[in-house]
Amino acid sequence: MRATSLKLKNFKSVGESPQEIELAPITLLFGPNSAGKSSVLQALIYLREALHHHNLNPDKTVLGGDWLDLGGFKNLIHGRDLERAIEITIGYDLDSISLPIRLTDHERAILDEMDIGQPENYLDQVKRLEVSIQVRWSDALCTPYIACCESHVDGILFSRINCSADRKQIYLDCLDLSHPILKQACSFDEDRELSNLFTDLINPTSTLLISRSLASMMASNRPFKGFTIDDLESLVDNSHADLDLLNKVKDELGYRSSRKAHTLSKLIYELLDKGVDSVFNQPRQFIGVEGQKDALPSIHIGLILDPDSWNSEAEHDDISSGTLRLFCQACIDALAVGPVELLSNWLEDFTYIGPLRDLPARNMTQQLSPDLSRWAKGLGAWEMLYSAPDKLIDEINYWMGDACLKTGYQVIVKKYREVDIDNPVFTVLEKEPDQDTLLLLKEMLGEIPEKSRIYLQDEENELEVMPQDIGVGISQLFPVVVLTVSQQRGLIAIEQPELHIHPAIQVELADLFARYAIKHNKLILLETHSEHLMLRLLRRIRQESGDEVPPGKDGLTKESISVQYVEPSSAGTQFRKLRIDDSGDFLDDWPNGFFEERDEELFF
Repeated sequence: MRATSLKLKNFKSVGESPQEIELAPITLLFGPNSAGKSSVLQALIYLREALHHHNLNPDKTVLGGDWLDLGGFKNLIHGRDLERAIEITIGYDLDSISLPIRLTDHERAILDEMDIGQPENYLDQVKRLEVSIQVRWSDALCTPYIACCESHVDGILFSRINCSADRKQIYLDCLDLSHPILKQACSFDEDRELSNLFTDLINPTSTLLISRSLASMMASNRPFKGFTIDDLESLVDNSHADLDLLNKVKDELGYRSSRKAHTLSKLIYELLDKGVDSVFNQPRQFIGVEGQKDALPSIHIGLILDPDSWNSEAEHDDISSGTLRLFCQACIDALAVGPVELLSNWLEDFTYIGPLRDLPARNMTQQLSPDLSRWAKGLGAWEMLYSAPDKLIDEINYWMGDACLKTGYQVIVKKYREVDIDNPVFTVLEKEPDQDTLLLLKEMLGEIPEKSRIYLQDEENELEVMPQDIGVGISQLFPVVVLTVSQQRGLIAIEQPELHIHPAIQVELADLFARYAIKHNKLILLETHSEHLMLRLLRRIRQESGDEVPPGKDGLTKESISVQYVEPSSAGTQFRKLRIDDSGDFLDDWPNGFFEERDEELFF
């Protein structure tokens, strides 16, 4: 899969106005200090925590560890206003990836036996997906929760799951069974579309009436006590001709004193005065969902609909309702939960390097337990060398060497065995060597654990030095090189990759990113101030357009790069894409004179 867009709302410096960032294999975030560039990287880290660990109130994270403190939900919500909701949306193209289908081999055999076909036969036409989550603060529970999760398929909303603030009511208020992907004819009945089949399988009471969970809730005195104003607005928007529901919401608003509550209350009075039949003309959907903590569906068990949602009497010729339901459930699950699962899998391959990289201790040893947070300070780069194959070491040395970055250093991993002075090996060595003694010595040495030590060799004088003895520039560069070369897929996010690096190395660094972003289908997200880095990338676009890419280098297209200018405003951080043409020139002027300091110093 290839991520193509990221949309943020109410996350840190990004305010109520949603900001969309177009993503490309190489995405550059430029802008003045404290403009909000880091908010993009931290939003992705937060999304990973939410999807992988349901950690919605993080200080430390798996990727940031002790070196990145997000400060919890109250620090992440824009303006620290707990009435707002964080919204994060990611769109991506599937490319060669298929939607995950949750069926056992036995269940697949049943579908084949009844000539229904497999869900993949219908869903492989899907090209693009989008996942959006909304995180709110619950006053009732004193904790954040995922209030809404949407899945869009080929640009059209397919499903939306909502959760009340007390997390007791979790339901679908949108399940688009008329989606174009379901307009295909059934393989077992060419006169019938999937959409018609699925509509028959979903119990009409699920779409025309309130689901079982909501029905039981409506019987209480204040059924919507734990709902936020936005929750209540959603109920009204989807209440289609349900007078009981509108009246219950109106009663609840009588306990609220905010301006939004007053506005919504006026709307309900107007609807009731006009007559809801004249206002609403579409059947609404409230389908209860089970087995979830909140609106985020479980990628392990899938979407479990309220049992009353299914029409047990639906059947087709000799195919039972149970078999049809199995097929329908698998398709709905793939379209509603599949996008979340694929996004979660993509974020599994996500590594973050912060703006300041540390050097390892002189007594550094191989880490026995993997710890992604060690990359945040660059230490993960040094530690992975202990188990790195020779081919990877050679590839790192190629980029560190004269052909590319010209750092003047090469990595050497030395293997050794440490022998205590009291080890019996020394007793054997004191004997007159013969064949038996040598065999015994070889056997004893083989039982001693092998260890490794990392050195950097100065190419000019071949002197081997410890990582702690090199210049600060190389220490900042090395983790960037190792991560870019070693990570095979997914997302790499780096803050200030150019830190303390000579301009000549910065331009060569651009070629490193160009090689591996395209070759391994990775997304490399860079928060940077480096004009040199950007100029080399633009040059490679120009050379690719003119068929002039030097041997051993990689050309780029304008679609390979997204340059985002980030600037503060009174309404929150604003993102602006700076367009590039085929000749590697910007079509848009840089805002606020960014990068004009050089001209001012030279010519004025």
